[in-house]
This record gives sequence, structure tokens and C-alpha cells, in this order.
Amino acid sequence: MKQRSRLISAVLAVIMAVSIVLPFNAMPAFADDGTTVTLVNTASSNASSFQLNALVDEYGGAIDALEQGLINHEAAINIYSYRVPATAMESVIKYLEYYRLCFFLDPYNYNYSWDGYYVYEFQPAYINTAEEAAQYYSAIKAECDEVVAKASQLGTDVEKLLYVHNYLVDTVTYDTTYNDNQNNIYGSIYLNSSMCEGYAAAFAYITTRLGLTTYVITSTEIGHAWNLVYLDGYYYHIDCTWDDPTISN
Repeated sequence: MKQRSRLISAVLAVIMAVSIVLPFNAMPAFADDGTTVTLVNTASSNASSFQLNALVDEYGGAIDALEQGLINHEAAINIYSYRVPATAMESVIKYLEYYRLCFFLDPYNYNYSWDGYYVYEFQPAYINTAEEAAQYYSAIKAECDEVVAKASQLGTDVEKLLYVHNYLVDTVTYDTTYNDNQNNIYGSIYLNSSMCEGYAAAFAYITTRLGLTTYVITSTEIGHAWNLVYLDGYYYHIDCTWDDPTISN
């Protein structure tokens, strides 16, 4: 299956350069049978993202403090001095999950105390024990370091994107057990089995380390996650999940 996947990935590398990576403003598209297909507009209320640079500029200190506290598996992390509004916490948590390898944080079951506007203390819930998280973190970091090193040798940003795309398509199998605890970079890189958010999280983490601006886009309307990359003045949609030839039906 993986030998076949490598062959398909090589073909995809050619196809993707002209069709899989779609400009952000390229809509509508057309299916093979002529049916008009409306691409998801990430500016709509049905999809969400956040501006990476603005988020880090505004809350970088809090993100660093939270990351260290989470790595230490602390039960409560005080971030009051960083003045993070409660309304920004969801984006901060997603940033930590996608771009700081905090996959062991349960993104749905955390708590925090606040003064009515700013968060005082963040109380995380953990998916893994401290020992498990440390083991998985080291293995995932080492694997991603290797992928980044190999992709960095390529000449253009498009080649780097294709390399990471094909790496994920070739090594990850879609998780048909639908386990939310591995629908993250732990699933895609460590277990090589994940759902769409795991594919997207790994793609975002690796390509961001390559110096590219990559978002994870989620849509509650279609129940899916994929990536949006800013390249040479345009936004491009990339979906490693649906490009994975190991998915049946």
C-alpha cells in the first residue's frame, strides 16, 4: 500500500502544482461532471482562523508562559500579568496546540479564572500523563526536525510545500476509529493515524518551521479541517486529508 502511495504521491506532486493548491479567490470550481462546486470561503462565519503574527505580537509572553507550564504539566498557570482577554483564549489554545506541540492539552475541557475581562489563571486538562507527553513530544519533535531538514534543502517554497504534503499523504492513514485524542499531531506523526485536524496540524507545524505562513482552517458546517497557505501574495487551500489515496469511499 505504501509503495503504491509513494507512486500516487509522485503523481500528486505534479497535479497539485496546477490544481490541488487552489488560489483563495478561485471560486467557483467545477467537478468532472460539470457540477459547480463552491469552495469554502474562509472569510465566512462557517470557517475560522486567526492571524498568526498579530496573535504572537499581542500575546507572545502569555503563549510562552503557557507553553512552559503545559510542558511542566502544571495544574494552574498564572498569566494575569500578560493581560489576555478571555475572548482570546480559544485562539491562544489553538496556537499552542498547532504551533507549539502542546498536543497533550485537552483543547475542549480546560478552565480559567478571570476578572471579568482578563484571564487570571489557566487550569488545563491533560490528555496524557507527564511521562507520556515527554516521550511523545521528543519523538514527534525529532521526526519533524528530520522532515524540516530535508525540505529545507529544496529550492522553492512550492517544492517545500509539496514535500511536506506528500510526506503526510505517504505516512499517515485516516483514523476510521474517530478517536479525538489522536486527532492532532500526536496522531499524525507519532501514531501515523489521525483525522483531518491531525493532518492539518502537522502540515501547519512543519511548514511554519520552514518559514511559511500556514493556517489551520476549521469548518463546523462541513465538519472538516484543512490548511491555508499565504504564498507570493495569494492564499492557497491545501487539504492533505482528501489528497490521501489510502482513504476509501
